[in-house]
Amino acid sequence: MKRRALVYGLCALALLPTFVMAGDHLGLGVTGAYDVRAARVTRAAILRSIDLPATLACEGERTLYAQQPGVVSAGPAAAGAAVRQGEVLVQFDDQVQKTSLRAALLSSARAQSALSRLDEAAASLDAPALSALLQLLPASSAALSADAALLSWSMTRVCAPMPSRVLAVHVRTGQAVMAGAALATLGGDANRARVRLSDADVSRVLVGQQVLVQREGVQIAKGRITAIAPGERSADGQIASLLGGAPTSSFAVAEVQLDRTLPLPTGAALTCSIILAQVDAVCVPLEAIGQDDTVLVAVGTDAPRAVRVRVRCGLTDGAVVQLLEGPPEGSVVVLGGAVAEGARLRGLQVLP
Repeated sequence: MKRRALVYGLCALALLPTFVMAGDHLGLGVTGAYDVRAARVTRAAILRSIDLPATLACEGERTLYAQQPGVVSAGPAAAGAAVRQGEVLVQFDDQVQKTSLRAALLSSARAQSALSRLDEAAASLDAPALSALLQLLPASSAALSADAALLSWSMTRVCAPMPSRVLAVHVRTGQAVMAGAALATLGGDANRARVRLSDADVSRVLVGQQVLVQREGVQIAKGRITAIAPGERSADGQIASLLGGAPTSSFAVAEVQLDRTLPLPTGAALTCSIILAQVDAVCVPLEAIGQDDTVLVAVGTDAPRAVRVRVRCGLTDGAVVQLLEGPPEGSVVVLGGAVAEGARLRGLQVLP
């Protein structure tokens, strides 16, 4: 029995440090904490921003429209294709226009021939005023008809006005379209974003403000607002306006120039964080703040003790938070909140 008691006693002595450390962490009467993560109260810039939905757009985006009715006979160019300036994007059936142009040119030639004979007759009668009149009437009418027919024929070929990329095609071969119908949308690199602003947002957003662009929670680009333009009013806003009410459903669109070209399709959904202000503040990591608006401050040099201090918080960017009241700059605060108040902090790891 004595030998067994001796063995048990030696085992208990060997396990004592483990029990002490466990007591430190669990707060079982032995106050102490090991390998505690901490950070300093520092001065940093906190960004005050608003997050708004946006869509990806292209530089120099432009939609081409039909200038006259017609039937698409060839093309159109495929979406995503790179086109040269002057390259035909959409070809309309031009048989009617060609026939009209031939008739107009023939009529113009006949008018010129008749005019020459009438000029000779007028000259023999010594009537310069009559000659001038005869020169104006038939020749001008025929020339105008020919010019109109030529213009109508030229409208059957819709060409790219600049080197660009086909972003979208709105017609198909064999489709009959009316004048004013959208044919194709062209654009350059996908390096712009369009942000929809409500009435409440318009007063806070300005040209020149910095923008952080995110997709699915990940920052993918930065940018700056280059223009703000009125947007179309929603149906609710139109009804309110017709009834004499305030157009509360109107909105504006902010154009954002990105710092890079994004490998995404035009119209891709983005989130733009518009920086409204940048505040220089005393702040701590957000995870240092407890649910009761307190932080644990490491007080002392050798095995410092955790002391709870109440704080008043201000702005936050999701990572750090501004301290309006609390420990001064340079103080060390515990991260995570798993340490009991009054615990000795051994092996304190102060993060940079």
